Amino acid sequence: HDDDEKNDIETRRDAIRKKRQESIYSRKTGELIQPFILAEGWLTEVEVTIHQGRHHQIRRLCARAGLKLRHLRRTSFGPIELHSMQPGDVRVLGVEEKARLYHACVPCLEGAHERRIRAMAAARGARPL
Repeated sequence: HDDDEKNDIETRRDAIRKKRQESIYSRKTGELIQPFILAEGWLTEVEVTIHQGRHHQIRRLCARAGLKLRHLRRTSFGPIELHSMQPGDVRVLGVEEKARLYHACVPCLEGAHERRIRAMAAARGARPL
């Protein structure tokens, strides 16, 4: 399993290296920029998990650590994996995904519906459902 994972990481790194060898256009000036590849040609992939993001928080974190951030990609939103979705893509969440997202965002409300039913029944003097 570890060998497969290592091979997968190396395959992804090779694909990134190949893509980074292509020239890109500057967003600011529109001029063509040649790629910057270190002498050894290595790139590092870092996975970061945060629970509450602030504006450009990951970019500032990388800058403070002395890392040059070339690409930033969100892989999940809470418990929802984005898989192959591209920026701007939209899809409908399944019932199970909605439940996981609701549970992650509002854990204190878990069981609130049942508690409310019991409280209403108690107020009426009836037996809970």
